[in-house]
Amino acid sequence: MQDSLMCDKSKYSDNWETPPEFYKHVLPLVKDYPIWEPFVGVSHRSTKAMLELGLDVLETPNDFFEQIKEWPEKDGKPRLLLSNPPFSQKFKVLEALVEAQADGKVKPFIILLPSWVYASATFRKLVVRTKIKPQLFIPALRLNYFSSQDGLQKKATSFDSTCICYGMEGEHWETNLCYF
Repeated sequence: MQDSLMCDKSKYSDNWETPPEFYKHVLPLVKDYPIWEPFVGVSHRSTKAMLELGLDVLETPNDFFEQIKEWPEKDGKPRLLLSNPPFSQKFKVLEALVEAQADGKVKPFIILLPSWVYASATFRKLVVRTKIKPQLFIPALRLNYFSSQDGLQKKATSFDSTCICYGMEGEHWETNLCYF
């Protein structure tokens, strides 16, 4: 497997990978979806964790901003993008995800970010401008990320994480807020 072209090795904030326990935690929400993982990181930890849980995962380590123009599908339906993007590009990624919805075809996503992003002025302006109705998944666990440089898990992450979501369906999403 090749390194993700989206992971800027020079940016400290981009060199952290999602712990496998996150995928175990989110499994009830995503188990019926074919997954798209565009931000694979250096070790492909996310893809490996999802595959171990039996999920159907398409990994695309290409340039996300080119790939999103042709959102991957399975059986004629858009795959669920489930990923932890490079934090230095979080707002650019969010904007691209929202703009991808402009054709009227729902392209579902769950994107893991620091919790403060949901309440940021930048995200509020994006929601107001595009009139998108975001969903929020709040994991009931504190995520401690892995360093892609040494492979070790940080023991005390200094921020809480949450997921900004869109297009999710099912019993957990009746109020657009999912917390468990």
